[in-house]
Amino acid sequence: DGYAAQPQLKGIDADMLPAFKPQMKSGAADLGRWQVIVGAKVGESFTDPSVQSGDNRVELLDLQDQTLTVKLTRTDEDGTVVTRIVRLQVAGVLEARGSDYDYSIFMTLSDVAELNTWATGVQVNRRLEGYAQARVLVSDPSQQAALEKQIQDEGFFAMSPNQILQQINQTYVALQAFVGGIGAITLLIAGTGIANTLITAIYERTAEIGLMKAVGATTRQVMVIFLAEAAAIGGGGGLAGLLIGIGVSQIVGAVAGQQVSQQLAGAGGSSPAIVVVTPLWLIVGAPLFAMAVGIVAGLYPARRAAQLDPVVALRYE
Repeated sequence: DGYAAQPQLKGIDADMLPAFKPQMKSGAADLGRWQVIVGAKVGESFTDPSVQSGDNRVELLDLQDQTLTVKLTRTDEDGTVVTRIVRLQVAGVLEARGSDYDYSIFMTLSDVAELNTWATGVQVNRRLEGYAQARVLVSDPSQQAALEKQIQDEGFFAMSPNQILQQINQTYVALQAFVGGIGAITLLIAGTGIANTLITAIYERTAEIGLMKAVGATTRQVMVIFLAEAAAIGGGGGLAGLLIGIGVSQIVGAVAGQQVSQQLAGAGGSSPAIVVVTPLWLIVGAPLFAMAVGIVAGLYPARRAAQLDPVVALRYE
């Protein structure tokens, strides 16, 4: 119906197709002359060129047994633009697999070679020239790193999902270290603030402390009172910070998730992606950790208050 898309066309040796263990959503994993197997997301990537403004995406298309018309163009040496039309018969549709598989159309190597020869005007002898890249499938994921190293030792450049993941993790480790450093400075400032607050409270309540000790309060009891106050200050601040943090993260997560879902959604759309997760251990642990910081910061002021001489404290003004 005149809908258009720009998926990737990839060639594959038909005899090697079973090695990729294709999971078919429909049709058969067979490739013949000008037959193709389409990825799971190709049917979601079509647009309506007749719609000039707004969202021109179309509903999810069932491509099984459909005929796809491929339009190729090239420019000859004299500047003439030549067009070629190729019709491809969809033999099967793959289940979602992730990565670029879902947005690719797979053809036989001979068909791709013919199209490349027509587009470039040069016929490449692959037995002599080789290929620009090869995709290696590992039967056991635990052997991926060893196989990658073996390929590199043989003089080839190798890139794997694990390597990409390691690079991403290294970036996040650096980011976490930076944020952790800021957090450590913030904790130091917060602890100093709690200690200063309690020391000020001691000066303001010196007579009260002397009265408590005069009527029988022990040194331990006085320390417990001030440590409890320090824990309340730290825990209250931690709880307030947790609530604010969760609120801000949910707002940022909702906006970012909507943007991500719009980029990844097909014609049928999808629910917003979840990009921010607050684990339960953080919800429970953050206030407890803040209380612990408050207690540590309050040790010196509490000990100082507990060691006051009741006689001197009662005379303090």
